[in-house]
Amino acid sequence: MNNMLVDLRIESVGLVKPSIEYELDKSVFEKTGIEKVNIFDDEYTTSKAAICSAKDALKRIDMAASDLDQLIFQSEGMSDYLYMDSSKTIMLEIGGRECGNIYTYDFFRGNNGIIGTIYLINNQLTGNPEINYSMLCSSLLWTYHSKNRQLGDTYLGDGAGAVILSCRSGGSRVLGLSTLSFSQYNKITAFKIGGTVNDINVAGVKAGDFIYDILDYDHLASMREQIVTGSLKVISQALSESNLKMKDIDVIGILGFKKNYNAKILNEILEGQTVIDLLSKNGYLGSVGFFAVINEFLYNEKFSKGDILLLIMIGMDYRIEAMVVRK
Repeated sequence: MNNMLVDLRIESVGLVKPSIEYELDKSVFEKTGIEKVNIFDDEYTTSKAAICSAKDALKRIDMAASDLDQLIFQSEGMSDYLYMDSSKTIMLEIGGRECGNIYTYDFFRGNNGIIGTIYLINNQLTGNPEINYSMLCSSLLWTYHSKNRQLGDTYLGDGAGAVILSCRSGGSRVLGLSTLSFSQYNKITAFKIGGTVNDINVAGVKAGDFIYDILDYDHLASMREQIVTGSLKVISQALSESNLKMKDIDVIGILGFKKNYNAKILNEILEGQTVIDLLSKNGYLGSVGFFAVINEFLYNEKFSKGDILLLIMIGMDYRIEAMVVRK
């Protein structure tokens, strides 16, 4: 488990929520807790959704894209094209700088690695004087690259989000971060064809195998045995880094893939806090879920200035992460 000291502010969040609502069967809701998922129409591509969320984040603080020094695009899904430079595409389309020292990266860290990336950004913001403002964004569209949106026993929702981070005095302060990796279970999800083990071929595409799916069910089963105890560990560590106790937390955001795991974790920690749990109305959002919860916390008027959020991310992969933020 990583010990993470941070000096970081959330300046703004942008979010794009798809307009199409797709209701799932009652049997799915009873099993998973997911009532419906939201779907982008075919007007959107991965980059277009990400660009819209990035523009939304900039607009909220009246910031010019040219003031961004860094842009990271992180996604477990498919980009517009295989192996394209999505981060550079997004930076140019939002009007970012085209020359000088501009840092753009494309990351893949499974569907639960956003908070670990935020810690990396924290290190760059505090250690590199050329980076004052960093944007992290993600975008997921699953219509054509999933098994009817099913991933194991959860269901995938679309979405896109962006966050602007800095080490300046404004914004909402990140008080603590914690991540826990079970690297021995690293083959839980993947695209089953498209790599050197199983190359893309006509037969595989026609068979519908070019999808994001469970790769190793034994790894998934082993990881699930760690979810509750692992979550409690990262929560304890994030609170310790923040010099807080659970009683100091006003809001708990939980991003899980199935209702029973969310319920077990909340049962262990809840002390009367307000809960943000998006699973029922959005499905499992993976990386995008981070932006959706932070957006709800920062911009919903029912949460007051000074309120403290504990965010827990439990993914269909081998990481569990937590973050504490003061509004």
